[in-house]
Amino acid sequence: MPELDAVRAFAALGVIASHYLPYRIALEGGRGVTLFFVLSGFLITGILLQCRRYVEQEGQPRLLTLRQFYIRRFLRIFPLYYFVLAALWLIHDPGVRGGAPWHLSYLTNFLIVRRGGIFPDWSVAHFWSLAVEEQFYLVWPWLVLFVPRRALVWVVCALVCVAPMFRLVGGLLRISPYILYPLPFFWLDALGLGALLAIASDPSFELLWILKVVWIAALPVGVVAIAGGIWLAQIHRFPTIENTIYYSGYAVAGAWLVAWAARGFKGIAGRVMTFRPLLWIGVVSYGIYVYHIIVVTYWDKLYAGHWGAVGRALASAAITFAVAALSFYLYEHPINQLKRYFHYRARRAGSNSTPEGVAARSA
Repeated sequence: MPELDAVRAFAALGVIASHYLPYRIALEGGRGVTLFFVLSGFLITGILLQCRRYVEQEGQPRLLTLRQFYIRRFLRIFPLYYFVLAALWLIHDPGVRGGAPWHLSYLTNFLIVRRGGIFPDWSVAHFWSLAVEEQFYLVWPWLVLFVPRRALVWVVCALVCVAPMFRLVGGLLRISPYILYPLPFFWLDALGLGALLAIASDPSFELLWILKVVWIAALPVGVVAIAGGIWLAQIHRFPTIENTIYYSGYAVAGAWLVAWAARGFKGIAGRVMTFRPLLWIGVVSYGIYVYHIIVVTYWDKLYAGHWGAVGRALASAAITFAVAALSFYLYEHPINQLKRYFHYRARRAGSNSTPEGVAARSA
């Protein structure tokens, strides 16, 4: 599924736009994080369903499967994250120095809640979303591997419903959206819709009709919800309903894009989604996300006001891509190769290979 790398690229470019361009131009680009969550829910659930088949069909122990999953996630996520934290600590970055225990334990989002919705120093403000991802990884494998198959779909559907209800109730209770925003419950519709796509893509669940509905209806439904949220924001009416439908709209639209990317676009769209530079951005997107705010933060400290808005955006983007590329090829990729010692499927006696599915190779 190479087009999923293009989805990663769109998400990364959207996030960069939201932080590098003037606010009014870039506002909607910030929803790229929603697309990241949908894609994560899809890929991780696909991997876990594959692991579940090893458990059910071959008798592989569930705890062994969980161990392999967490080791592989550790190798992909932790080295870069902790390398960046260590580097920022050494240069006395105030964001890291002011909340190191929270960042080290992937609780940046709860640090924001503890501070009343005030984000930490700008250089590490985006780490809240990495914390949400890790909290999802901590819980989700246990549900996919242990919840009875018949109940799993209903559990996922319930989680999808939790997020808009969380936003609605939070708004009715007049809780600041800055407190609600970084919590994992706020994003369960995006993560859950990605998970539902993975379940519907698994032939053993016989839920192909869900994919057909998403392919046909998700984009118009998502666009209408997004437009409705924007319109309510413009007229300054019903802010609670605005937040409820607006973010769900992006989650639904993101599910449409992920579903079609997994299936494969045709024609011009297919050529765009397999454009090599776009796929490359997707490959190094984790580094792009981790580094992009750090780069622009220190650019502003060194060259504030000297290059103008356009020069600032172009220079920061160029540096971010260069640093992410070096990081991936010299540091992340070599460590990631250690995954070959920790296959999802346990090796059988006399076997020299351990075939794994497309979803596993994509994550």
